[in-house]
Amino acid sequence: DADSHGALTLLAEVAGACDGLTVRLALAHPQGGGRLEAEAPVRDGQARLAARMPDVLPWSPAAPHLYLGRLSLHDASGAEVDGWD
Repeated sequence: DADSHGALTLLAEVAGACDGLTVRLALAHPQGGGRLEAEAPVRDGQARLAARMPDVLPWSPAAPHLYLGRLSLHDASGAEVDGWD
């Protein structure tokens, strides 16, 4: 969920053994407009992330600003074990 001021909240659900795992989110606009990075530990199969995108470029039909992102799952050593673009 995001608002027009760049606030973003995300609830990621993780299946399976998840002790020591961390979820990371990275978002960026390909033409500038800020970058967001957030991470949260997985607890009880869920990770709750909250962050604010600086200089957000809101989407509209006249200016459809789309952000590129990567959501990734990392083990206790920081190694990525899964990810989605």
